[in-house]
Amino acid sequence: VYYPVYKRFGGEQVKKTVVIFLAKLKSTAIEVHISEHPGFQWVNWSSPPVPIEAKTIDKLVNKVHEYLTQSKDE
Repeated sequence: VYYPVYKRFGGEQVKKTVVIFLAKLKSTAIEVHISEHPGFQWVNWSSPPVPIEAKTIDKLVNKVHEYLTQSKDE
């Protein structure tokens, strides 16, 4: 959850909730069909992760990277 200010809402601060799904695909022959958000982005995983969006995504992706790296070491 974060609270951006939007011009389209008269400069009002609004509550915005972001839901992010992470998945590992068994095949690369997958076609993604979006239904809601035209600005979606399909990103191949890299190690270390590439920056995507500092306010909402990067912190999560870095934590996932740390978790996956620790899981491999155990």
